[in-house]
Amino acid sequence: MSWWWAERALRTQYDQLSDQVSPILSARNQALQTNRMATELGRALQHRSQVALLGQVAELLPKDSRLLAWRYRGSELDLRIGTDSVDPRLYVRRFMESGSFEDVRVEPSQSEGLSLSLVLRTPGEGA
Repeated sequence: MSWWWAERALRTQYDQLSDQVSPILSARNQALQTNRMATELGRALQHRSQVALLGQVAELLPKDSRLLAWRYRGSELDLRIGTDSVDPRLYVRRFMESGSFEDVRVEPSQSEGLSLSLVLRTPGEGA
C-alpha cells in the first residue's frame, strides 16, 4: 500500500510542477518563434527593394539610355540597356563610382544595346 501512496504523491507533485512549468514553456516557445521572425525580418531588410534598386539604376544611366529588362537574384543584378552610346567604360565607371555595385561587367547585347552584370555591395561593406 505504501508504494501506491508514494506513486500517487509523486503523480500529484508531477501534475503540480507541470502546471507551474506550462506557462514558462509556452513563453519560451513564443520567444523562440518571435526571435526567428525577427531574424527573418532583419535578413529581408538587408536586401534592397527592387523599386529602390531600379530607381538607383535609372539615376546612373546616361540620358540616351533606357532599361529594357532586368533580373535580380540575391546580390546579383543583370540589366539589358537600350542605348546609342556603347562605350562600356562609361557604365563601369558610373556603377562602380556609385559605391553600391562591384564586379561590373558590360557586354554587347545580342539584340540591341548592352548587357550589364553587377554585384550589389552588401550594406555596411566598405567601398
